[in-house]
Amino acid sequence: MAQSAVENGGKVGVITIFPESSLARLAACVVVIPPPTPKSQRENPETSIQPMGSLFEQTLLVTLDVMAMMLMQKLGQTSEQMFRLHPNLE
Repeated sequence: MAQSAVENGGKVGVITIFPESSLARLAACVVVIPPPTPKSQRENPETSIQPMGSLFEQTLLVTLDVMAMMLMQKLGQTSEQMFRLHPNLE
C-alpha cells in the first residue's frame, strides 16, 4: 500500500522501531521509537519485563496522543471539534 501511495504522488509517514526497514525507506517522514523488543537485532543494554512488543505499543500510544494534542493546538481545535470528525475517518 505504501509503495502504491508513493507511486501515485502520496507521502508516507512511518513510526517504527526499524528505520532501516523497506517501509521506512519509502517514507517522507520517519519517527523512530527505540524501546527494547525481542524483534530488534540491535544491541540494547536496556531490557523490559513486558512481553513481546508491549513497550513499543505503549510508547506509540503516548507519542500519537501527544501528536494529536499538538495538532489540535496548531489548528486551534478543541477535543469536541476533533471528535466530530472522528466518525468520518472510520
